[in-house]
Amino acid sequence: MMSPHMVVSILIISVAVSIFYFLRSRHIERMARIERGLTDNDVKTRKLFFEIKFGMLALGVGLGLFSAYFLERLLPNSGPIYPALMLMFGGAALVLSYFVANQLDKK
Repeated sequence: MMSPHMVVSILIISVAVSIFYFLRSRHIERMARIERGLTDNDVKTRKLFFEIKFGMLALGVGLGLFSAYFLERLLPNSGPIYPALMLMFGGAALVLSYFVANQLDKK
């Protein structure tokens, strides 16, 4: 069984690596935009899409936590239901945000 120190260490390392790759990909994207000569209006649209994705992800994770709480009350020995439902609802929210962003991009 993993000790709490190992879990926290793995979590911190995972967050740090995720932030590094996010910042790196954002830098590469900005350099590509500069090379192509895109305007600030395109940048504002992309920022809106990021905010939609983040908001829907937060909503999905919140719904996952909320539903896991009630399922745990119904099924006391349900195992790792919190992370499973958080990931399922968060993933579903990201897929939904993709379709919302496509609809807004068409307008």
